[in-house]
Amino acid sequence: MTKRFKVSLLIIFVGIVMTMIGCTNGGFKPIYIGNNLKPYLYTTQSVHQSFKKIHNINISQLDCTNVEIVSGNQFRVDSDEIENTEISMDDKTLNIKQPNKLFDINFNQERTEHQLIITIPKKEKLNNVNISLQLSSEYPDKMMIDDQEIEHLNINHNSSLTLLNSTIHQGDISSNTISSNHSKLNNMNLNSEELIINNSQLCDNQMDMVSELQNQINHSTIKNNIMNVSEYGTLIMNDCKLSKNQIEGRKIIKKQCKDLKE
Repeated sequence: MTKRFKVSLLIIFVGIVMTMIGCTNGGFKPIYIGNNLKPYLYTTQSVHQSFKKIHNINISQLDCTNVEIVSGNQFRVDSDEIENTEISMDDKTLNIKQPNKLFDINFNQERTEHQLIITIPKKEKLNNVNISLQLSSEYPDKMMIDDQEIEHLNINHNSSLTLLNSTIHQGDISSNTISSNHSKLNNMNLNSEELIINNSQLCDNQMDMVSELQNQINHSTIKNNIMNVSEYGTLIMNDCKLSKNQIEGRKIIKKQCKDLKE
């Protein structure tokens, strides 16, 4: 065995040992590669900003495990920010974006859950909300809108959306799971694998339930909706008030539902 070969083996062995020590001490940090081919480090830097007024919200290609729009005392953004995420205000429009992500590099399979909370004062109305999230399916991603009135809402993401105590006048939502509690949804295009509606009002919506999962609408008023259930999916309506709906699907179950008189 030559001297050079022995030295090479020693260097490789030392490198492996140092790599293992670094890994066990948190040396590997998860990063993602943007479309510009630049690496960005996932961080847990906290951001807290207040604004005088927010009429519109644009969130573009954000990788964030928990997004909430809630009511409070002031216009405010609180975020555990991923590096290179930009938060800016332009003519009362809140813009939050980061470079498009090609892929992750994460050796230890651990990443801090990043949270974004947008607070809107009570009784304030949002005009346009556009949200596009690029979420990693291996993390518990979710989105919630609570106690809001929104004129036009567009959401496209691959996890769960919960609407609480909110009124949406029109828009498009595409999400794996759409849940509504004590909310009013009007003139919406809803596309989901699972739909769970409780104590809500649905009027003039196009609703497409595209998977084999069981969809439920409970204790709600349903008027002038077009509802399509996938061939192997199920829609259960329990204690609902119905009027002029078009419902297509092989398995539609109505329990204690009543037709509204015109």
